[in-house]
Amino acid sequence: MPDLDASPSHPSSWNPTHNDESDVVPQLPPFYSPQPIPVSRAISELDLNSLSISHPAIDSHLSSVDSHSESEQESALPGLVSPAFTPPSTPGASTPSYRSSVQHIPKSIPVDSSVANGGCGQKKPKLLEKLPEVSCVVRARIPTTIGGMEMFLHLYTNSEDNKEHLAIVFGNSIRSRSLDRPREGETELDRLIRGAYTGRLYPGRTSSKMPERANGAAKGTPEVDGSAEEQKKDPPLVRIHSECYTGETVWSARCDCGEQLDEAARLMSLPGSGGGIIIYLRQEGRGIGLGEKLKAYNLQDLGSDTVEANLLLRHPADARSYGLATAMLRDLGQQDIRLLTNNPDKVRAVEGPNREIVVKERVAMIPLAWRGKSGGIRSQEVGGYLKTKIEKMGHIYSTPKAEKYTATMAELENGLERHRSTVEEKDEEVLAEFGYKQELRRDWGLLHNFGISFSIISVITGITTLFEYGLTTGGPGVMSVGWIVVSVFTMAVAMSMAEIVSAIPTAGGPYYWSAMLAPSKHSAFASWITGWFNFLGQVAVTTGISFGLAGLISTTATVKSSYVATPGKTIGIYAAVLISQGIVNTFGVHVLRYLNNTSILLHSAGVTALAIAVLAKAPTHQSAKFVFATFNDGTAATASDVGWATRASPAYVACLGALMSQYTLTGFDASAHLSEETKKASWSAPIGVISSVGFSSIFGFFVLLSFLFSIQNFENTVGSTYSQPVLQILVDVFGDDGAVVLMCLIMICVWHCGLFSLTSNSRMMFAFARDGGIPHFFHKVDAKLKSPIRTVWLAAFLAFCLALPSLGSPVAFAAATSIATIGLYISYGIPILIGLIYYKDFNTRKGPFNLRMFSRPVAFVSVSWICFITIIFCLPTVNPVSSQTLNYTVVAVGIIAIGSMGVWIITARKWFVGPLKEVKEAERLGVDLEEPGELEAAEELAAKGEAEKGVEASSGEKL
Repeated sequence: MPDLDASPSHPSSWNPTHNDESDVVPQLPPFYSPQPIPVSRAISELDLNSLSISHPAIDSHLSSVDSHSESEQESALPGLVSPAFTPPSTPGASTPSYRSSVQHIPKSIPVDSSVANGGCGQKKPKLLEKLPEVSCVVRARIPTTIGGMEMFLHLYTNSEDNKEHLAIVFGNSIRSRSLDRPREGETELDRLIRGAYTGRLYPGRTSSKMPERANGAAKGTPEVDGSAEEQKKDPPLVRIHSECYTGETVWSARCDCGEQLDEAARLMSLPGSGGGIIIYLRQEGRGIGLGEKLKAYNLQDLGSDTVEANLLLRHPADARSYGLATAMLRDLGQQDIRLLTNNPDKVRAVEGPNREIVVKERVAMIPLAWRGKSGGIRSQEVGGYLKTKIEKMGHIYSTPKAEKYTATMAELENGLERHRSTVEEKDEEVLAEFGYKQELRRDWGLLHNFGISFSIISVITGITTLFEYGLTTGGPGVMSVGWIVVSVFTMAVAMSMAEIVSAIPTAGGPYYWSAMLAPSKHSAFASWITGWFNFLGQVAVTTGISFGLAGLISTTATVKSSYVATPGKTIGIYAAVLISQGIVNTFGVHVLRYLNNTSILLHSAGVTALAIAVLAKAPTHQSAKFVFATFNDGTAATASDVGWATRASPAYVACLGALMSQYTLTGFDASAHLSEETKKASWSAPIGVISSVGFSSIFGFFVLLSFLFSIQNFENTVGSTYSQPVLQILVDVFGDDGAVVLMCLIMICVWHCGLFSLTSNSRMMFAFARDGGIPHFFHKVDAKLKSPIRTVWLAAFLAFCLALPSLGSPVAFAAATSIATIGLYISYGIPILIGLIYYKDFNTRKGPFNLRMFSRPVAFVSVSWICFITIIFCLPTVNPVSSQTLNYTVVAVGIIAIGSMGVWIITARKWFVGPLKEVKEAERLGVDLEEPGELEAAEELAAKGEAEKGVEASSGEKL
């Protein structure tokens, strides 16, 4: 046995000399020895250009050319990494022969990305002048299980090999020129059979062309309306996919070929994608054939990677040719495309020798496992496979815009990746994954998404309208310390919510999350209950904000005037406020984001200036002990009664006093409800939720302290003749005129807060109507205004009705704020609880925002806090309890809880199925989601048909 260790170590000595006998097999490098010896040198460290192996046919030719230099001779050799090698037309299990006297030259650019220069030595690949000839011989419609756009399979023959390659086309607008070309002697039936027809086949059809309408357009062809700019669409998605029997048929976890094929089909079938083409080339094993591929697998088990295995078998790292793909795309009438690939070199290869195809955009195919999606391949083998493709074949799993999210190589070692490394998927496609079409105008960015929650939280609104409640229910100490405590627990709720909205960014918010996170048998019930609590909370929040504004207007009007505020006048002002906010939400959707910017400016810079001015101008300031340690119990109904601190305990009063802080830090789910109008919603919405709570907590604490430190006389402030302590503080500091001016600033902020509360409320109702929670009549978006007008005015009407009890009860406003707080937080808590219980299922759905190891602890804290405040805020706030002082929160919450449960048991369980899938519904009804109003019209027609059937059945029974 030869001494393998004595083999020369320099790579150049492994090359055979020209004096070797023709029948002698070239000496192989020592790392290819079949003996179980350690690999002395990794293939990745070798000079791949030195691993060329000659063969007799070329040796004999080169030996007669003595004038050539050594470098010229070496450049003519077909090295292991040379792109000049192409396997036989039908690769078999045997290693392709090197004895052919004429090397087969491919007609396009075979790309070998195992080295930086494309595997072509120091020379760029030669682009030949002519593409292969291709012909589509048959086309057929293929019903699929993925839904969405219809798929048409095109079978091609060509002039290069004896294989049948395929073009999988999504949508019926892309057609083959060679297929449609008339053929001599064929009949109309022949054309129908081979698929050369327009429209769709149906029993009895005899012509390959569709009959024309009166206006000359083919029947079944959609009428085009609008400008050319409106009709302009993005280039189609294209995937060049090489056959992979192991990955597509026998569930191999060595590669992600099957996953990429499925993902490409899913993306191309989505509504709004414009369709697409998968060119399916019969180039098994990157062009080396199935038999050689299986040998390579064995070498991989012996320690080689996918590139090393090919080289050891005397194959190029990539032996594929893409000329056929280029020719097939041209036959399908394509010029500009968006290419789904992680291989940048493939872009130039597919474009063809004379750039017959232009790749406008390269779209990366991120593995599902890296994105935290279910169904992704997770194995040590696929991790090593992807790592090799990146390190040795130049693959890039991101787009230029997403380079900052590129995966770290340490994580690639384990085949894992943070979800944040994904490319920026189109929001419409993400929404379509949940079964919905894009209906609302999507032009909000991260700042706008943050701004709407920041505006609805509106610390100046909550603090101003409930400042009197805070002073009488615990006093300054409870207000200041309670704010800190509430902020911490609210941030926990916000973080749990952000994790969910990142995974499921839809306008439905909490009720949709509950449906998606709960097991299928409980999905509809969880969605139903959550939806109704969210519905209640949304209406109550709008009531609390806008009715609070009406109260501020009434009290401010009494300064330096004879105006007397009454409950009736306040209700009238409240109605006017709601109408103004409703009008803006109806006709001014396009200006909402600009008003949002104004709101952010007012709530930040304006209120900050106000707080600083109050502190600077105040004649005297209270001590820190007063602000942080003073307790006051004003919960007695009359002077002769005792408060809850005496009847129960000071702790009870302190818990009740947390309402001001908790009510203020409410409404941050608006970022979720506006996610369907936000760009990059999977990131922007969760960041909007967390940042709005964080900024509001810090900012609100500063505003609260500025008011507490600036109280001039505590008794006068609590018992103010204005019935508004903040107004009294401003009057004491700035005088009547200054106080009115500053109150106007506060009221403008509160109006913006109410405006966006109504916006969020209407979107939630729109989504709930879309899914059947409330009458479908309210699922309507005005085609011109792009606004859900019906739910805007439904929200305004219900908010008005909820404030009517204030005409006879002095605690009605506090009850409305409690209802808002409890209703919303219960709707926040249900999906968080479901995600906590079914954590493993939720973990597979998580989006880019992921708490990872802290997810479950934070969720547990969130649910516990929500349970606590739900109980506390239902308890009576004034002693003694009477019909005038009863906390009606428990009544409203009880009505929703019992009512929704009762309706569910009696009837809703029979027809409410949870969030509906519009994409599936459109497929069932055979309509195009891209046509405005077509789905709604089809649903109305179907409902009318069902009603007519019911009438006929009833008539038949009578007869």
